[in-house]
Amino acid sequence: MKKILILIGLLQALGVFVYCFLVALVMFVLLPKILTTLNVSQIPQFLPFTLMLSFLVLSAGITGSLVFGYPVYLGHKQKIREALTVLGFTFLFLILIFAITIGLLLAFA
Repeated sequence: MKKILILIGLLQALGVFVYCFLVALVMFVLLPKILTTLNVSQIPQFLPFTLMLSFLVLSAGITGSLVFGYPVYLGHKQKIREALTVLGFTFLFLILIFAITIGLLLAFA
């Protein structure tokens, strides 16, 4: 049973990493193209901030669901120990993925 909890933690962490990677890729590739085609002087100044804050809320909901969704489900089923185990492994794998990514960036810099 513990191996499955570890695997779920790994999959949740990978899901968060892939989501963040895709969002960063879209923002890095598409956002400059969109901004160059728009006439920025005609856009109300509050609109980009509104869109960015809305996107922040959406991303927080998506990543929150990825990280906390299954542990909340387990907690609802009165499996508190398993819920905390999954949550702990998710955070552990997120830290490891972060450290590996930083290491790769430093190695290729």
